[in-house]
Amino acid sequence: MDFTTQLLIAAISAGTPLLLATLGGILNERAGIIQLGAEGLMLMGAVTTCIVYIRSGNLLLALLAAIAVTAVLGMVHSFLCVTLRANQTMSGLAMTLFGSGLSAYLGKSISGLPLPGTSPKLNLTWLQGIPVIGDIFGRLDYLTWFSLLLVLVLHLLIHHTSWGLHLRAVGDNPATADVMGIRVQLIRYSYVTAGAALIGLAGADMVLAYAPTWNEGLTRPSAGLPSDSSSLPDGIRCARFSAPTSSVRWTHSDSASSCLAA
Repeated sequence: MDFTTQLLIAAISAGTPLLLATLGGILNERAGIIQLGAEGLMLMGAVTTCIVYIRSGNLLLALLAAIAVTAVLGMVHSFLCVTLRANQTMSGLAMTLFGSGLSAYLGKSISGLPLPGTSPKLNLTWLQGIPVIGDIFGRLDYLTWFSLLLVLVLHLLIHHTSWGLHLRAVGDNPATADVMGIRVQLIRYSYVTAGAALIGLAGADMVLAYAPTWNEGLTRPSAGLPSDSSSLPDGIRCARFSAPTSSVRWTHSDSASSCLAA
């Protein structure tokens, strides 16, 4: 497996949390609600996954717990913005601050502890025989495939179903949608909650597939990166960044590839 293939595998794995969080944000925006609390939701999803997975050893339970916790936070955001008509920007920023602080407090007892496992891989043996494509897509984890399929599902939902038509109507002009008999508040509650759950799942994926341990401030550029290459795809030795600016220098050798922060 050459360096370029290894880099693409690492990019897909690292991009899965961003894709899930983006899809969650799209549901929020389509419903007409600004979601600026994504970072807090991702942190809550990550710390919940770590706590439940370490204590129970059950991956499915950990994922469900992360989805449930962030869905509740999404309902809180909906209540503030839809029912109480609070400022959406302030509510989102408050969600980020709340999630960052609470996740840091809850994660103190498990900080640095390794998870019992990582996200399982989906081995597509029929695909692995295809050059390059098989190397990249033949052993992706389940959450990565779920995120890719979700792109298609949400596209069909939003643009080719009556539910999606109602969602777009609520987001574009809620007053007109209300006159047409569409239940604006119910749709906004539903999609904002679902979007928050997807963002929480993105946080769970960060600790399962990319950095299988909890570190405070996991969403910061350097906090979520492991100190060794055991949890990274083959060939990617390290990728360290330093905020607020960073430059990365990639080096390649016959045995492995590494990146060094300049």
